[in-house]
Amino acid sequence: MKKLVTMIFLLLLLTFIGVFCASAGDNRKPARIIYGDVNLDGAVNISDAAQIQKYLALYKTDSVLNLINDKNLTDFNGDSIISISNVTALKKHIAGKMTRHAYLFTGAPGIGRRTLALAFTKALYCQNAPAPGEFCGTCRSCKQLDRLQHTDLFIGQSAGPGETLKIDTVREIQHNLNMQPYAAPWRTALFLRFEEANVNAQNALLKTLEEPPALSKLLLTASNENALLPTISSRCEVIRLRPMAL
Repeated sequence: MKKLVTMIFLLLLLTFIGVFCASAGDNRKPARIIYGDVNLDGAVNISDAAQIQKYLALYKTDSVLNLINDKNLTDFNGDSIISISNVTALKKHIAGKMTRHAYLFTGAPGIGRRTLALAFTKALYCQNAPAPGEFCGTCRSCKQLDRLQHTDLFIGQSAGPGETLKIDTVREIQHNLNMQPYAAPWRTALFLRFEEANVNAQNALLKTLEEPPALSKLLLTASNENALLPTISSRCEVIRLRPMAL
């Protein structure tokens, strides 16, 4: 009887050890996280959505891009992950000196449209860029852009979310774009939430999109390219940002 009890105990013990090891092995397997065109395979050791949220909260950010330790357009605290293909395209435009005169950043509010547009501007303006299409984050231009106080950056937006961006704001920025850059290679207009611009304001900007002043860049953000006049979106390089897919 004693031998039978001992054998049963050993079998139960071995079963428990096997289950524990299998569970530990699963926990050690890196998660595969895909966000838009971003594929972070093995970057983080987490297994489900709840753990991902805890991980991001621990690092006080909702951007897994912070895991990519690279001083370039991917290295900033954005509101979300920015598609690597978008970043690569923007870097190539700068490196190849083929930047477009206008870019439209689309996506849901909070996804990082403004963040990516400003990072792109940093890469254009940086005085100590480690490489073409990158920025140092510490030079005078980068710091001024962080504070939105650069002399060659002009921001146009409505008084607040849900308000209307009017033609007077567009005309004032158009006037500034016609002047020569003061400290940077380009003068840049950044229109935020441009879907809030009324028809008159959008038509006013259309002329600048068709005949952009020399040494100027136009950056627009909007929830969707279809929220703008077709003549606006068709004259911009569209950078589409998508929500995280877990």
